[in-house]
Amino acid sequence: MAPVITALLEPAPRSRAEQRQRDRVLNRVGRWHERRGEHGAALDCYARSSSHPARERRARILHRHGDEQALCAELTTMRRDPWCPAEEDFAERFPGRRRGAEPNVTTVTLDGPTPERIERHALELLTAQGGQGWHLENLLPLGLAGLAFWDEIFAPVAGVFSHPFQPGPQDLFWPDFARTRRALLDARIAELRRPGGFARQLRRTMAAKQGITNRLVHWGVLDDAWLDVLLTQVPHEPLLELAVRAINALERARSGFPDLLVIYGSGAWELVEVKGPTDQLQPAQRVWLRELAGLGVPARVLRFKAP
Repeated sequence: MAPVITALLEPAPRSRAEQRQRDRVLNRVGRWHERRGEHGAALDCYARSSSHPARERRARILHRHGDEQALCAELTTMRRDPWCPAEEDFAERFPGRRRGAEPNVTTVTLDGPTPERIERHALELLTAQGGQGWHLENLLPLGLAGLAFWDEIFAPVAGVFSHPFQPGPQDLFWPDFARTRRALLDARIAELRRPGGFARQLRRTMAAKQGITNRLVHWGVLDDAWLDVLLTQVPHEPLLELAVRAINALERARSGFPDLLVIYGSGAWELVEVKGPTDQLQPAQRVWLRELAGLGVPARVLRFKAP
């Protein structure tokens, strides 16, 4: 192994922050070896990294060398415990290995030029016969997680707070955030799953914390009126599952969630990803749509077509 890599591995990282820095260097050095055709050294670097895109690069090299057994094992590991949406989508869509159903798509032909704010146009179209909606994107799962797990987010974990005015812990979007607080989160989830527990916790947090800075909660949108509509007209179980999935993988929850939340009343609601004539689904969006389908959450793509 190259001397620079040996130096990176000894001594072992003294902190999670140091581990992240080491991963970045390992990935860069691995890519450098890969471009030079030194695939053995590249695989070694990627194997020692614990950050994306190390496993994706390993899979591509294994595929190039025809090592099907090792490739299948790598992809299985990525699907079981993905590090980020890009990796999860890669593992699902790698050539010859597409899995899962395609998202539900509704196509609408525009009457004229593409509106400048296509999401607003879609929202007006969807609520023309009644109902109400919001253009929230990732604010929805992150906000639910922030309200449901406020105390756990601000738990006094060693090394993540340097002053009392931080809007969140330093490791909020690190891959091991949930793992570091596993016992606290599991205890809270058990409380939330009790009858009425989820709604009580969200209302309690809203009353006690409204206006206090939290990187997951956008108070300009998530207010008392919005929460009341949500909790009275949308089933709580799928909302709780969204909050749990978000808190368990906050980095993944920061992107890809459908644009619109639309509530039609009488228990009818849906999440809608809006695409203009030239837009394409991104990896994180495909991942979320698959997860929502697995949860039984009504979600679809509304694609506008040029006239």
